[in-house]
Formats: sequence, C-alpha cells, structure tokens
Amino acid sequence: MNRIKGSIFFSVFVAMLGLMLIAPIMPPLIRELGLRESHSGIIISLGSITMALMAPVWGNLSDAKGRKPVILLGFIGMCVSCLLFTLTLFAGLKGWLSGGLLLVLLIVTRGLIGGFIPAVLSSSQAYMGDVTEGEERGSGMAIISAANGLGLVFGPAIAGAFTLIGLLWPLYFGIVIAAVAFVVSLLAIPAAQPVIQQKPARINPLQPGLRMYLFAGLVTMISIVTIQVIGGFYFQDQLGLTSEETARVVSFGLMFSGAAMLIVQIIQMKWLKWQPKPMILLGSLFLIAGMAFFLISASLALYYA
Repeated sequence: MNRIKGSIFFSVFVAMLGLMLIAPIMPPLIRELGLRESHSGIIISLGSITMALMAPVWGNLSDAKGRKPVILLGFIGMCVSCLLFTLTLFAGLKGWLSGGLLLVLLIVTRGLIGGFIPAVLSSSQAYMGDVTEGEERGSGMAIISAANGLGLVFGPAIAGAFTLIGLLWPLYFGIVIAAVAFVVSLLAIPAAQPVIQQKPARINPLQPGLRMYLFAGLVTMISIVTIQVIGGFYFQDQLGLTSEETARVVSFGLMFSGAAMLIVQIIQMKWLKWQPKPMILLGSLFLIAGMAFFLISASLALYYA
C-alpha cells in the first residue's frame, strides 16, 4: 500500500511540476520571440481551458479502462507534447518560425500539455479513492494535496535554477522527469480493474449555498493566474531585468507563493480549523493588499513578500 501511495504521490508531483515549470519562463520567452504580451495570456489561457475540458474526459476513461493505463498515457502525452512545445520555442528563438505560425504552434502544443496533465491528476486521485476507505481515505487525499503543494513550490524553484543555464532548460528537465515518471508508474503502480460507478447526480452551480463559494474560487483563480501571466512583464519593466533575470525573479516569486499556500493549508487543517466564510474574507484582504503593494513599490524584496 505504501508503494502505491508513494507512486501516486510522485505522479501528481511530476504533473504539477510540468505545469509550473512553464509559468516562470513564458514572459521572457514571449519577448525574446518578438510576440506581444497579450499572446502570453492567450497561450496560457487556452492551455488552462484544455485542462478543464479534458479532466472529466480522462476521469470517465479511467473508470472504463482502468487508472494505470490512463496515468501512463498521460505521462507519454506530457513527454511528447512538452517536447513539441520546446521544439517550437527553439525554432522561434533560432528564427526558423515567426509571426502567426509560431503563435498557432505554441497555442496547439501548450494546449496538448494542458490536455494530458489532467489524465495523471484525475486518475491518480481516483486511484487513491479506490485503494482507501474510511479514515484512511482522508489521509490518502492529504497525500495528493501535499503533492500538489510541493509541485507548486518546487516547480518554479527548479525552473529558476535551470534558467542559470538557459531559458529552455526547465522544459528539457520537464521532458526527462515525465519520462522518469512513466517508468516509475509502469513498475510501481499495480494494475486495477476498471471501476463501474453509478451515474453521479447533476449539480447546479447556481444553486443557493454553492454559487458564492464557486464565485469566490473563480475570482481567486483569476487573480492568481493574472499575476502569473503579467507578473514577468511587469517585473522586467519595473526592475529593468534581462530575460534570464526575469525568469529567475518570477520563479522565486511563484516558489514563495506556493510555499505560502502550502503553509496556510497546513495551519488551517491542523490548528485553526476556521469555517469557510472567515477564511474567504481574510484571504480576499491578503489578495487586495498583495496586489496593492505590487503597484506602489518597485522593491524586489517587497515583491517577494
């Protein structure tokens, strides 16, 4: 059982790494490629839309065909799509591709990455639910949450370290680690029978008691992703950074952000145990204060804080 949980943890961790390795390097790469800042938002947004659309598809497929085959397929897709994305960026930096064709290829290949990552995430979570029950299921889901949190922390940190060599090196690492995760999953995760489940009840997102929480989550994620998309351009302009320096600054900023999210979750689960409403209100105040400090200061230390 520990082997299964460990392999699921590693699978989710690598999937989150694959997602977070791209974020710090996109702003400087966009400018190096001669594209507009708005193109970065288009590339990231369409990749995220692909993730949202494909998550239920992979979930249903893992119910029908089994968790392990979908996880393995997800890592193969991540490896190949990240390779194609990297090759497209490499061709753009070399001047072999430019303009509209380059933008379209970046959108397509980034969309492929976003399409395959949920295969790992959704199937891993479903697998953990299959092999645990009762109180053990709670600890199993906590393992997945920890893998997500560590991916948020170490993804940007690893990207920042590899940018010391070059802007594309975080992506080279992403290709290799996805291949390693495929081998680990192939050897460590036992095959399981497909799960036959009753059709779940439909949930109306506009129903009372649910819509405000969904709205709060939507606004929060819009705020976070907005900072991820424009932060690199903003820091580069405000601090007069080179492309490599921008990637490292954004990497450390995202690393601190991920660490803060992980620490707050641990404090909430173990000690505070607040109800949702005060947590949402306090979290909103922190978001507002953080964005205000971005606008009124040009200090790198304050940006990190």
